[in-house]
Amino acid sequence: MLRQVFVVSLLALLSVITFTTRAGEFSVFRELDKQHPPGNVAVSANGRVFMSNHHFYGVDSRIVELNKDGSIVDYPDTEFNQHLNPVLGVVVDEQGILWMLETASAEGVDRQ
Repeated sequence: MLRQVFVVSLLALLSVITFTTRAGEFSVFRELDKQHPPGNVAVSANGRVFMSNHHFYGVDSRIVELNKDGSIVDYPDTEFNQHLNPVLGVVVDEQGILWMLETASAEGVDRQ
């Protein structure tokens, strides 16, 4: 059930990005497991796919690249990923630059 939710979520996010595609042309791009719960997706002009991992599931990776060979790797690498707060939004601009919007750090915040 959870796997189906991930697939549906990813397809819904990709449909927003590729809104000009007709419904009959959709196919499953990638099935994800609990280690990679989809947050937001960005696709570059040359077909690179980036995805934020939904932080509510407690995964370590904040943003990953979904490679054509089926691998999922931390973007740009694991070291950089460890310094990110949860990523809320991702977009790739016309120059192919990936922009990320991350949450503020909760360290030192009084929540009273």
